[in-house]
This record gives sequence, structure tokens and C-alpha cells, in this order.
Amino acid sequence: MTDQWAISRNFTLTDAGMDLILRGRDTDFTTKVNNRIVLRGRCACRTDRVSLTGTARVGNNTDSAAFHSAIAAGAAKQETHPFPRPIPNPDFAPRCQRCVTHI
Repeated sequence: MTDQWAISRNFTLTDAGMDLILRGRDTDFTTKVNNRIVLRGRCACRTDRVSLTGTARVGNNTDSAAFHSAIAAGAAKQETHPFPRPIPNPDFAPRCQRCVTHI
């Protein structure tokens, strides 16, 4: 089983004072711009806005996102509890309507 998946892309800016807006992720993730971590996040149904001032540059840039396994993240959190916690059936996990409409 893979514990992480990654995507990346190159983009060009004419103004480096931009914000990166992320929405609709459904797992733990790490986002980098030009190989510098700009956000570690988790959860769906949120919008995150990150200033790229000091990270992005005029001209060519690269952004990447690493999506971490929700199963591995849940197992790591489970280990921090002093007693076992039941793991719910993911087929019946609640989903917010806003996320479902953005899929």
C-alpha cells in the first residue's frame, strides 16, 4: 500500500505577490511552492488561502502537493490514544454537502 501520492505542475507569474487558494481536499496533505512548504492541511470542506509573498517569484514556479494516506494518518492518531477506539465503516462516513457538490 502506498502512503503518499503526489502531483506537481509548473506555472508562470507576472506578479509574485499572489495568494494560493486551496479547497475541497479530503485527506491530509502538504503543499509546496518552489520546494518550500506553504501549507500542511487536512480535512475537506475548508478553503485555505496562503500568501505566496517571499516564496513565489516572477517567472517560472513549481507547486506540488503530497496527499498522505488517510488510513496511515488515522492509524498514527489511533496509536496516541490510551485505549483502542472503534474504526467506523468508511461507507457510512458523514460527508458535508458542500464537498459532495465540488467533486
